[in-house]
Amino acid sequence: MLLHQVRERAREALTGETGIVIKTPRDEARGVVRFSMPLLGSDEWEFICSGSCKVGDRVEVIDVSGNTLVVKTRN
Repeated sequence: MLLHQVRERAREALTGETGIVIKTPRDEARGVVRFSMPLLGSDEWEFICSGSCKVGDRVEVIDVSGNTLVVKTRN
């Protein structure tokens, strides 16, 4: 299987999932989001957010960049 296909399947598996922020991003450090069920073997993932977020916020995965999730806050 080509690496591109693996990445695309991982992106599809993660996009749309929601989790809770347990560590906010600061300066160059990424935040950490926790999911109720493990996703691709892990229940905690590093993330970057297009807007501001705080611990306890619910966020939704909108993309994947390498091993980092790109999320947006959910209302």
